[in-house]
Amino acid sequence: MDLNPGDQFQTTLSEINDSGDTASQIRGAPVEVSGGLPGEKVIVEVQKRFPERIVAKVVEVLEQAEERVEPECKYFLTCSGCQWQHASYDYQLRLKQARVQREIDKYQSLSHAVVDTTIGSDEQLGYRNHGRFTVGKKDDDGQIGYVNAVTRHFVKIDQCLLMNEPINKTIDLAQGNVAGQT
Repeated sequence: MDLNPGDQFQTTLSEINDSGDTASQIRGAPVEVSGGLPGEKVIVEVQKRFPERIVAKVVEVLEQAEERVEPECKYFLTCSGCQWQHASYDYQLRLKQARVQREIDKYQSLSHAVVDTTIGSDEQLGYRNHGRFTVGKKDDDGQIGYVNAVTRHFVKIDQCLLMNEPINKTIDLAQGNVAGQT
């Protein structure tokens, strides 16, 4: 397998795994793709290569799934915090229900249990009242943001759409003012 970070290839995506990534393969190697939905034909970019798998992200959708929506967050796929923002909310709820059902089905004593329909929230954005942020290292001048889970790159943010207003106001006040405080 001679693919390296930055390389791109076209693929068709299959099922979503428990971490929110879709599955694919190239030359027999499994690929975990963020930003995709089952059935989509996409161009992906390799982010990281492991001996047993490749991690990639969608860079272009050639044939999109019916459930795809435009992500509201400008940091989508950059910060890696919102795995399903490209999926309709109704589809997200169905995915969550299916995931819980799969976990329950692993236990024979619970094999009769059926998971009810997931109850959606009235608020799809601005509902979180707790967040864990990272203060950038010396070259980032005390900026606040997230660290991408795959690339480990620091991503400065102005606000997080999932966080409530008081948290976003705190980010705004502290941004660039916490250098040397960690």
